[in-house]
Amino acid sequence: MSIGAEREMKDAQKPDHISLSTLIGRLKEGRFVIPDFQREFEWQPWDIRDLMRSIFLDYYIGSLLLWKGKSENFGALACEPIYGFNGSNGNAEHIVLDGQQRLTAMYYAFAPKNRLRIAQTVTFTLSRFSTSRRWRTTTLSGTIGPAAG
Repeated sequence: MSIGAEREMKDAQKPDHISLSTLIGRLKEGRFVIPDFQREFEWQPWDIRDLMRSIFLDYYIGSLLLWKGKSENFGALACEPIYGFNGSNGNAEHIVLDGQQRLTAMYYAFAPKNRLRIAQTVTFTLSRFSTSRRWRTTTLSGTIGPAAG
């Protein structure tokens, strides 16, 4: 292996592991932006429901590919905030290369002030074997869409 290749490997970033609450906080702060070449948000309410169910059941939901961008990168790629984000774009930190559908779905589900334009009530039941060796069932219900009123 050449010295240049060794240096590139040495400078490669290691994957980060962050908690769901940290990820949601960063979403609400507007730290993720979408480059112009990404497709629009296309998930349906049932896709969001299925993702939320997977999260609450602690299933693997994939990884995200993010590029820690600079202001010139955001401009050159015509980046925009996560679809539905109403805040300032001044907090942009990461360009989403893979995972936009999941991040946007999480934003809609966990940022109640910012809802999809089409209302859809989503209800699902989570059953899980608890540490006390009993089945624990929780029913979650909520509206994914514009707030009433």
